[in-house]
Amino acid sequence: MTKHAYGNVVDLGHAFFHNNNGETCYTRSAWFKKNTFGSYGTSIGYIYEGKKGKVLLADNSFYSHTTCKHYGALVSACPFDVINVPFRYGYNTSNWTKKEVLKFIAENFTRDFEREIGDKKTYTRAKDREYALTLLANANRFVVATGTRIKGLAKFNKFLSKALSAESIRKASERVRKVAQAKAEKTKKEIADFKKSISNKPLLDLVDDYMFNWDYYHTHEKERELFINMFGVPSPSFVKLLKDTNEITTTKHITMPVSAITTALRAWKHKHNIVGHSVGGYTILANNDKFVKIGCHTIPVANIQALADVLL
Repeated sequence: MTKHAYGNVVDLGHAFFHNNNGETCYTRSAWFKKNTFGSYGTSIGYIYEGKKGKVLLADNSFYSHTTCKHYGALVSACPFDVINVPFRYGYNTSNWTKKEVLKFIAENFTRDFEREIGDKKTYTRAKDREYALTLLANANRFVVATGTRIKGLAKFNKFLSKALSAESIRKASERVRKVAQAKAEKTKKEIADFKKSISNKPLLDLVDDYMFNWDYYHTHEKERELFINMFGVPSPSFVKLLKDTNEITTTKHITMPVSAITTALRAWKHKHNIVGHSVGGYTILANNDKFVKIGCHTIPVANIQALADVLL
């Protein structure tokens, strides 16, 4: 069979709809053959011709960034309606009959219904509700356009009618709130107990143990998590003192001499405004009662105070 190469996927997409004479056409990563359009080794589009005309059955689940571009070019060039349907990664359907392709898509819809029901989502998130409703809508459009039966469609419709009711979502939201509250209270108690257990140990020694000693980290993972969380700082960075070299180093692998931080540290200790000042080439972006943000480092105040106590 004749093969024809295209320089880009945009031209390939247009050829699929407007210059498709049965040749196998391709770019480096996309292709089409007869009514099937593919990305790498996976079919992502199929032109269905039925009694009501033509529709493009296309998969928008985006297996990769490049496949996302292939899908965009395909849909952009399409001159008729597009119905998003599930194909499956790694399946090339270009040599299948129309009946086989439709059966394959229907089975994939069934698989997605079963997975959605089995995941036992609460649907308290708008994103989850939107996905489920879109899946249902696309399945119904596929049935209307092709006349193909989808096993489990009625069951999924009934499931969503109940799961997405205002009462179900209200109850689910309340359960989620209670679970989150219980977890927060448990974590708060664990942190309080942990802080009490380490109260007699110098903070800089604890920083060294939990944040820089990787052997210690692997045998004290739970304590390390509590240590990080006890400061109430999102994604904190930590600083320790290297006494042998008179330097400081951070958990983001920045090292500088102590002399580079003493001026700013002294100003901080005396409660001067240090925002905008430079520390070793890094700008101080924020200073409050919980943390000092220097460049990409968000350092807990307790860690700063421990350094000041030793160095000043």
